[in-house]
Amino acid sequence: MAKNDVLLLKPIEGIGDEGEQIKVNAGFARNYLFPQKLAVPMTQANRKQLESLQRPATHAKPMNWQRLRRWRRNLTTFTWRFP
Repeated sequence: MAKNDVLLLKPIEGIGDEGEQIKVNAGFARNYLFPQKLAVPMTQANRKQLESLQRPATHAKPMNWQRLRRWRRNLTTFTWRFP
């Protein structure tokens, strides 16, 4: 039985999560996943697009941690003064 590599666009219970690359039977992909817009075929173009979407997410984490550290440092140096 032929298998196709597909990229899931939405999470499907028992199959996989959004953004996951899985192998499914060709008929299941052709008759269910593609018409319902739950998945797209894993082509070279789709693979590159997926990588470009994942890259900014990995770069955003250090920046958020830096902001959090700066915020924490500002909070620890802040002093309350009451008259």
